[in-house]
Amino acid sequence: FPDTALVHDADSLLPFRLDPIGNKQFWLTFHIPATAATGTYTGTFRFIGEPIETLATIPVEIEVLPFDLDSSRLTYSLYYHGTLTSSTPKAFNAFQKTPEQLRIELADMREHGVLYPTCYQTISLLDAHLAIRNEIGLPQNRLYSLGIFTDASKAAITNFKTAIRARGYADLYVYGIDEAYGPALAAQRSAWQAVHDAGANIFVAGAGDLLDSMKELIDVGVVAGPLKPDFAVRYHALDNEILSYANPQVGVENPEIYRRNFGLALWKAGYDGCMDYAYQKNYGAFWNDFDNASGAAFYREETFTYPISNGLVPTIQWEGFREGIDDMRYLSTLLNRIDQKKTAGADVSAFEQWVNGIDPTGDLDNLRTGIIGKILEIDGASGVNFVNNQMSGAAFAARFERNGKGLNLYLRIPHNAA
Repeated sequence: FPDTALVHDADSLLPFRLDPIGNKQFWLTFHIPATAATGTYTGTFRFIGEPIETLATIPVEIEVLPFDLDSSRLTYSLYYHGTLTSSTPKAFNAFQKTPEQLRIELADMREHGVLYPTCYQTISLLDAHLAIRNEIGLPQNRLYSLGIFTDASKAAITNFKTAIRARGYADLYVYGIDEAYGPALAAQRSAWQAVHDAGANIFVAGAGDLLDSMKELIDVGVVAGPLKPDFAVRYHALDNEILSYANPQVGVENPEIYRRNFGLALWKAGYDGCMDYAYQKNYGAFWNDFDNASGAAFYREETFTYPISNGLVPTIQWEGFREGIDDMRYLSTLLNRIDQKKTAGADVSAFEQWVNGIDPTGDLDNLRTGIIGKILEIDGASGVNFVNNQMSGAAFAARFERNGKGLNLYLRIPHNAA
């Protein structure tokens, strides 16, 4: 595409043509209004063909649960390259954004549960960038910045910290040399100490070397690959945090992988959250996965969403990632209930035993159903018609059932979950 190209998403769903031997997938996202009363709601989707006739119907039944979901106890972040630019942004890239694009993408992350995306904005337009983050409603207790690095002077770090605090941000996290190890990592000791002396923190991607040679200086380690519970124990012994990434990198068109690896598995392994790579990253033309080769390396796009002129196009892997976050929100809601009851003197040992037995390698659908049932049980909502113990292993908080030639769709969700 030329740099001046404009591609707009339609404001409403448009008709489409389907070949006789073709197929088309629809991903439906339901948002429950906060004012909706607890109970059951019904409706019907109709697929209309040409000439005008009903090709298929899908009855929908939604049961609104009598509780809201709490925020996740884990930190959910993504490497996000989007920055404001003083020049005209190029079309369809991960980096240069108009204020409208930045606002849409940050809001999309917030709606999916990613509350701590990294910030690559340098200090020149940092205030305007943070103003949009605040408008979106992202938390202000910390900012993961790649707009300044650990090789900056103490004065520059102090100025940067002053700039973010002017917008209400409490703690600044400064990025070290990405994935450095051995002598290259150890050579940063004085620079990292200077960051601490300036009142900021260190976060960086790496592996075991972070603990071996920089353990008293690293604040947040972003660790690649399969989850390592022993690493989590070592990080926490130093009162530091461990986040996961590259398990796998973003871009695999398989939503279950992201739900499974970045949801309850993080909690079970003792991790503090994740910072996967990346919300958007293009290597060459954004819409072409096969046009980049650098030496012996070949990289396809690593992206949860594709940018367009007036918004974004989501992917199934992005929705799977949200399901993993929502799994953690359900569990966090239950854990908070348990803590509240325990503080009030109630015997919650049975609930604690059930939680300790959670196996995130099993059927995640049934597991979410079980967590919902425990929330209702601890709330004393035994009269609520939710948990059906006769449901099959494929059933959960949302399920399809065959109905003649069509499908019935059943969903049971809280007000503030999609």
